[in-house]
Amino acid sequence: MKILFITDALKFGGKERRFGELLKYLLERKINYEIIVFNKNKEIFLGDDERIKIHFLERNKKNIIKNLVYFYKLCRRIRPDIVHSWYSIATLYFLPLSKLLRIKFIDSRVSGAPKTINIVSNQMLISMMSNSLSDIILANSKAGLKAFRVNRKKGYCIHNGLNFDRIENLDTINEVKSKWKIKTKLVVGMVATFSNQKDYQTYLQTADSILKTRSDITFLAVGDGPLRAKIMKEFSDTDKIIFTGWCDKVESIMNICNVGVLLTNPDIHGEGIPNALVEFMALRKPVIATKGGGTAELVIEGESGYLIEPKNPDLLNEKIIYFIDNPEIATNFGVNGKKIIETHFNITKMERKFHQLYLAALNENDYQSM
Repeated sequence: MKILFITDALKFGGKERRFGELLKYLLERKINYEIIVFNKNKEIFLGDDERIKIHFLERNKKNIIKNLVYFYKLCRRIRPDIVHSWYSIATLYFLPLSKLLRIKFIDSRVSGAPKTINIVSNQMLISMMSNSLSDIILANSKAGLKAFRVNRKKGYCIHNGLNFDRIENLDTINEVKSKWKIKTKLVVGMVATFSNQKDYQTYLQTADSILKTRSDITFLAVGDGPLRAKIMKEFSDTDKIIFTGWCDKVESIMNICNVGVLLTNPDIHGEGIPNALVEFMALRKPVIATKGGGTAELVIEGESGYLIEPKNPDLLNEKIIYFIDNPEIATNFGVNGKKIIETHFNITKMERKFHQLYLAALNENDYQSM
């Protein structure tokens, strides 16, 4: 078996992490693959392993023909059994050419579950083409398959899997609290990019409200992004709201939290399977998240966390205080959450499903029954 992967970048992010874990798994099993990347940054999970062949292409309108010719010649030379695209533009470029070359094509660009999709957008154009021509369309949530109206005969869901090595050998709670000058016993955290897709506004409004009556809680806003500076100006007048910026030991920070939060702006973004929630749950933290998208496939309402209506600071306030004031219940939710991750969202299960899917695609077996 030989696979030709296509992706937009090899950088930090949930999709890239999932892709990287898959590449490591395939290397261990001596499955051959090469990678086309549309952004030259190799620093994350590949290192300098000489077994991995990477082809860097530039994405711009001037290079479309050049990239198509390169792809055609590469396929003729290495003769991949499967082309697996993790990038929507790559699907648009290379799916028709793959079908002309009679190569199996897997479209794995669906990682979210938006509430609505503009019917005249590039997203919808690519979805329609993929529904028609792809052999398999992958999503990391069932909600994503539904949101993009994926052909039922071609759609398949492989949930994100956590490598539990990520949450081992963490910094101690005292070390983390000392680093960030946290003096309170209780900590609530949200880990997300500062972008229009996430709803830090509601999270920090709630924090501001709670801190008017409670002095025993610190709220962490973990992440970076284009809106961070603007939001910090509005909510940085207290030492109990801490903006960490980008962190390379985010799991250690998550581990000091008593409650994990992830709020989304559903008007713009629908979550697939959010890695932040997966990691909070693996660390035995009760979670609170915005209802919608694939989150309900991860969080069991009333057992491992709560799913709340969007942009509802009053309800978020209520749920945070409930967990804070009922530590035994919070602990039980956390235990339940870890069991869910260990059973259904572990890296081994994810990797095996990908491997089985590749074999099914090559042998034209019924992958829907896997």
